[in-house]
Amino acid sequence: MKRRFLIAISSLSLIAAVCSFANEALTGGRGISPQAIAQQTSVAAQAGLSPDHIEELSQAGFPIAVPTYVPPNFTVSFVEVNPLSPDGNPRDRMSAGYRIVYRQPAGSGFPAECFEIEAALGGIGGIAADQQVEASLPPFVQAPTDYSYHVHWSDLNTGEPPFPHEVLFSDWIEAETVFYRVTSLLNEQRYCNRISPEQANQILESLRYLD
Repeated sequence: MKRRFLIAISSLSLIAAVCSFANEALTGGRGISPQAIAQQTSVAAQAGLSPDHIEELSQAGFPIAVPTYVPPNFTVSFVEVNPLSPDGNPRDRMSAGYRIVYRQPAGSGFPAECFEIEAALGGIGGIAADQQVEASLPPFVQAPTDYSYHVHWSDLNTGEPPFPHEVLFSDWIEAETVFYRVTSLLNEQRYCNRISPEQANQILESLRYLD
């Protein structure tokens, strides 16, 4: 009986050693806890990102924020990344960024809704639409004291600039050196309806860093 007990202890030690080795391999020797790994996986899963999407976004060269709230039936349509050059060339900062496009499958013969998460390191700006509501901020953004961020939208379909059709977009939300926002129909998505300002705020508030 004593011998079996010693064998059981040895087996448990071997399992612990294997688990420790596996964790070291998965984390690249950085000592990242299993909880941190699970959190990163959870954020990607909530954002509906595939391994290919994650791999593409990881090439950006700056922090990636993704929505952990995605309205029902929305899926990632495509991901577009303009990476920052390894030397951090200031000229490249004006064009560096990414877009994650989400679409809701069409049903009942009506166009589906769509929205985008955008990030940029520079070159931001623009004009406001005719309606707005105060934006709900993600936890990694500190609210400014001298102004507030907003979600802007227009219900007009006049065909005239600056917004010839329905559109929605938040202000560029500043977090450290990167700006993020949520948009809908701003980038001429075809066969697509605009999400509501309430949905946009839920999405914006749910942004979390991917790693």
